[in-house]
Amino acid sequence: MEIKVGKRDIIWSYLGSFFQYCTSLIILPLILSNILEEELGLWYSFASIGTLVTYLDFGFSTTLVRNITYAWSGANKIRKQGFDTTDVKKDVNVTFVKQILFTCRMVCLVVALIALMVMATAGTVYVAYISRGLMNKGGAMLAWGIYAVAMFLNIYYNYCANALRGIGLISQYQKILVVSRIAQIALSYLGIKIGYGLIALSAAYLVSGFMIRVFSKYYLDRAVKEVEEQCPKLANEKTPLRDKILGSVEIFKDIWFNAKRSGIISLCSYATNQSLTLICSAYLGVGETAAYGLSLQIVTAIMNVAGVLMAAYQPKLINSMVLGKNDEYRKMFSMCMFVFSSVALGGITAFSLVSKELLTLLGSNTSLPIGMFCFMGLYMYLEHNHGQYTSYFTMRNEIIYLKAYVISSLCIVLGSWILAVCGMNIYVLMLVHFVVQICFNNWYWPHRAMKLMNTNVIKTAQEGAVETWGLLKKLLRI
Repeated sequence: MEIKVGKRDIIWSYLGSFFQYCTSLIILPLILSNILEEELGLWYSFASIGTLVTYLDFGFSTTLVRNITYAWSGANKIRKQGFDTTDVKKDVNVTFVKQILFTCRMVCLVVALIALMVMATAGTVYVAYISRGLMNKGGAMLAWGIYAVAMFLNIYYNYCANALRGIGLISQYQKILVVSRIAQIALSYLGIKIGYGLIALSAAYLVSGFMIRVFSKYYLDRAVKEVEEQCPKLANEKTPLRDKILGSVEIFKDIWFNAKRSGIISLCSYATNQSLTLICSAYLGVGETAAYGLSLQIVTAIMNVAGVLMAAYQPKLINSMVLGKNDEYRKMFSMCMFVFSSVALGGITAFSLVSKELLTLLGSNTSLPIGMFCFMGLYMYLEHNHGQYTSYFTMRNEIIYLKAYVISSLCIVLGSWILAVCGMNIYVLMLVHFVVQICFNNWYWPHRAMKLMNTNVIKTAQEGAVETWGLLKKLLRI
């Protein structure tokens, strides 16, 4: 089955991504003016721990999207590595799709339970340690408990939302994000205004995640039912639980081959981008953590928005690859990269020019050092840029960049930790990140991906600009 990406999918992708990545920025003015700097630093520590435990799914989130797309495109077999066009049939094998979903649901349940145990034990000890100086330590611990429960539910039901992306229901998925994030913003504002601070932020996050689960499952069940109706025989077939479990074991073995690689890479991404927040809070204090965390939050939001088009087109890109439409794939990929670079560099530049005035206007209790922000913007752009190019290999079901990511992340974490112990400031720790990545990952993976796509930097930019202009004309023809 061919997957299409239309105007509504793109428009809703940007709206949904805006709320997904910028929700924390939208409520930031209220947080900055109503929460102490130490509490803000604690909230960023919550987020860092939460980000860490999400990586315990060990690549199943991204692997799920990719394999659901393979199956929805007509594939009848999941290969450990790569794919074969001979596996692709004209119609969707609904039974196979449902088996993949069942497998991923079971895996997500196990991962969610492990994540809850980690947060309830090691996470609680860490939060208790860094919040020891706060006047309202009890409220902080309650907020952490609510946050831990929210993370459990979000990890468990994440398979529903990811499956929607995998089958090409982009606009539906993004509509869900918009509604849930608006609810989170409203509840956060209300809760903070009546004096619940961190507790309000955690509770709003919990409600938002529950809404995503309910609506995602509704749309997913409806999509599967519509395909089943095209083949009544399959709709009436009931698979025994024992056969489901045995089938899931076989699928798990195939998926696990690359999922574990994706999982390690996810941990490496966390190490390179988020671990410094934990190192900073442990050795440099929550005050400096707040400034670093604020910079990271804004830069990450800009990079995520910049990558929206690539995320929206991922099912279509995989679909084109599976169907052997290489020229179509290259043009779409070039367009996504052109938009990514334009939005990322433009966003970093624009915010750096107005950041001081904007934070003053908002009455922020936390400052944003412009030097820190610009330097972070530079190395985060380079990192996300090569990350976009490694997605080319991921879509081919080939995780060939594992070794390089492991080595670089170890160098960054160990180097930053050693220098922090030696009393170096945050700028020196950030320099470690920049130097390590620019030595290899920043340039090698873009070069290799472009070579395999039979293109280069200039051709990618030219082709990307042409395709972007065509897309803009299409979107403006409303």
